[in-house]
Amino acid sequence: MAMHQLEFARSIALPSAKGIHEVVEAFFRTSEQGSWERDPSAASDLFVMNFMRGNWTTRRFSKERAPAAPTRDAQVATVVRTTAALGTVTVRPSPKGSVVTVRHRMYWPTRSECSEDRQNLKTNWERYTLAEVNSFRAYLAEWYQLPDLPALLEG
Repeated sequence: MAMHQLEFARSIALPSAKGIHEVVEAFFRTSEQGSWERDPSAASDLFVMNFMRGNWTTRRFSKERAPAAPTRDAQVATVVRTTAALGTVTVRPSPKGSVVTVRHRMYWPTRSECSEDRQNLKTNWERYTLAEVNSFRAYLAEWYQLPDLPALLEG
């Protein structure tokens, strides 16, 4: 099945990254936008953590994972949390603290029953992923007891 892919990346400036792995794991496992699980097919380490969520399948003659179609509700709208997605969180130490980058990659089928307007889909996914990043920023502020939300970096 042919799939479309969208990708969004946003970086957050953080004054400290002490305990960041615990914080990232706790947030993404319990995200209000849909819980993530560790991606067993992608290596994670001290600086990169890989996650996945949504509907996935295994290719017929191999063990290779592939995105599956999202679940539809009674109104034939996509149930967002079931859309196949990969998430990567990278932590890059810097002299002024750390930069945490959250990258979302979403996949959906090109079949006619799932062929919502591409620009509309992009706008909706951009809003959805930004909402998750902003929730993560609030979680970081609470966890690290920051007076303000950590800055969202441009670019």
